[in-house]
Amino acid sequence: MINFSQLFSPTILLIFLVGCESTSSNQASIQWENHQQKLANIQNYQAIGKIRYISIREKKSLNFQWEHTSKSSNLRLTNLFGQTVLNLYISSEGVRIITRDYQTVIDSNAILSMQKIIGLTMPVMQMQDWILGKPNNSDAYQLNKNYILVSLSKQIHKQLWKLEYLAYQNVIFDRTTLPLPKEIKLQHDNTKFHLIISKWTFN
Repeated sequence: MINFSQLFSPTILLIFLVGCESTSSNQASIQWENHQQKLANIQNYQAIGKIRYISIREKKSLNFQWEHTSKSSNLRLTNLFGQTVLNLYISSEGVRIITRDYQTVIDSNAILSMQKIIGLTMPVMQMQDWILGKPNNSDAYQLNKNYILVSLSKQIHKQLWKLEYLAYQNVIFDRTTLPLPKEIKLQHDNTKFHLIISKWTFN
């Protein structure tokens, strides 16, 4: 076994170790930036799956379909019987919600609107990016050993939201294998969401 302390002086050894640490840090930064660039190239996507909602007062299980383009976003929630519970549209004009009885609600605060209509509180504006594994507009985030997002946090309207990426799945985008979220946990105080994404498609 080679004893580096015998081959090099303490000063040279320290420089060597610092250099290795700097190189490793640079490589991690490059891999993270490359991954984020690939995610940025996804302009249009559709995510299909299930969402479980747990609060002190109630529990709900819904199916969701999230269609996103560079100009708009549409979140459709349905119950276990396939009946539409809510259709939420996001565009440059604002937020528009169509309820199960076909009433239209226009509001700049999507979180408050969803809470009033179906009792769910979710930061849907931020989730357009977070569902892809992009930490855009978050206050803090952490990466795993593969340099992909493992958690983030964000203060929204004086409420602290925490998001964990429990599992990823490999999907093909632009002829390249890309890890995208499969299982996400979103939490605020005693309110919890558990999203399981079963299918990703791209246009």
